[in-house]
Amino acid sequence: MLNHPWQQCDFNSYVEILASSSKTSLTIEKPDNVQILEDPYQSKPQDSSEFVVGPDSKELLLSSKEVISELKKEFIMKAWASICTKLVGLTPNRASSIQNNVKVILNDMSGMGVDIYPLQNLLGSFFGLATFYDQARSALVNKTIKIKESEPYLKAKEHLKIVLRERDEKYKEVSTSYKSLEKARKKVKKLKARRDAAKQEAVEMESNVTTAEEEFPKYSDVSLVMKNASKVMEKKKQVLEVALQDLVNYKLYLDYP
Repeated sequence: MLNHPWQQCDFNSYVEILASSSKTSLTIEKPDNVQILEDPYQSKPQDSSEFVVGPDSKELLLSSKEVISELKKEFIMKAWASICTKLVGLTPNRASSIQNNVKVILNDMSGMGVDIYPLQNLLGSFFGLATFYDQARSALVNKTIKIKESEPYLKAKEHLKIVLRERDEKYKEVSTSYKSLEKARKKVKKLKARRDAAKQEAVEMESNVTTAEEEFPKYSDVSLVMKNASKVMEKKKQVLEVALQDLVNYKLYLDYP
């Protein structure tokens, strides 16, 4: 068993009292369901059904059992306090990071002979949610990276940049053409044809931009994916936070015989 801050109970020092106190003799009938500790230096009766113990041995034995029971209870409560310390302030993103440490503590608690199945079941459910949350979060990150690095997305993004740049250039040309028309009123007939041509070209470019913008969302729906996935992740996070709060508020009850 590993040594932890809660493992400060010395049971041997209390049990040793039983052997040292049995030297004062008193003849009593040996109970059927009680094991009496004998002093190895005390002589044993050869042919007798009577058993020799100290006058206070029975009382001391019961007292020692109570002491050991209290020490076990103190050990369990300290171990549970250690788990609670790890849970307080814990965020969903870090929930699974304490799973191994908590498992070690639970093994130590179980080794004391106390039934902690309800606590183990509760913590198991909590860490199951934490693992599911981590898997979903990891899948979302991987999916986002995969979409952003996909060839269709990169091509569509680059194509949109080119079309937008061409549109800006054409708008500048059209603006220049309009200014030239104002200055060259005398050349209206020539410039009208030029103006109409520029307008038509601008319409065509705007149509190209519209087409590109309609095609782009087919490959660049990261925002929509992220938004929908984030809602799912938020619900999972809320479920995990509720489970975490329930676990923090959980009170451990011990039932000793």
